[in-house]
Amino acid sequence: MNEVEFDALITELRNEADEAAWHIGFMKVAIDQNEMIADRLNGSCSGYAGLVARSAVKAAVILYCARAWDKARDSVSLRRAFEEFPALDDLNTRRSEQLATLGIEFDEATLVGRYANLLEEYSVAEASPEHHHIRLLRTEYFAHRVIESDDRKKLAKAGVDVDPATYDGLLRLAVTTVSLVGEFGYLWDRLSNPYPDRIAYAERCCREFWRNVPVLRDVEEWEDQVMTGSAMPDEPP
Repeated sequence: MNEVEFDALITELRNEADEAAWHIGFMKVAIDQNEMIADRLNGSCSGYAGLVARSAVKAAVILYCARAWDKARDSVSLRRAFEEFPALDDLNTRRSEQLATLGIEFDEATLVGRYANLLEEYSVAEASPEHHHIRLLRTEYFAHRVIESDDRKKLAKAGVDVDPATYDGLLRLAVTTVSLVGEFGYLWDRLSNPYPDRIAYAERCCREFWRNVPVLRDVEEWEDQVMTGSAMPDEPP
């Protein structure tokens, strides 16, 4: 893969991660504030739309991780970026030459440290139970509908734990995945890794959204009273 092709791969990975950061923020709030959100939605007809949104976002996070860790050689995935990424010596040479043309001093120690951290985080995420469970969700539920897939049999034969992952575990994998995208990008073209801040911002926005959603069963009850004339339209609950 030449530099132009790798630039295109990193751009596509970033585009996917940009959207995933919002989904992750939404799901983090949905888990943290589950009781508060449930109180606003339960017992109402309109609250069903909120439940559908939560289900859709959860599926989007799972599918994002499945795509990001896809094994196909022609996929837009972290695996492909990892396989095509320059060796450390080549990356050092490339960065040194880039900065020399700009008259900027090259901090090799920082690059070496972040490169090592990238490889470690990638390996830990790839070996995690959540990563294996993502594969099973994709194969058995989203891409197909299979009771016991070949992926499950292979993992079981290899002695890999295939018990269902928790939402917290899946979110940890998703957070790590977008962070890895940011680190691949930083090491390649020096643009900062924005994803921890983007997830935090998305979380703040989604938390504010749910805080401002009223208790919908009370709203529906008031609307019914307005329709029957027992409540005034300018006196909402």
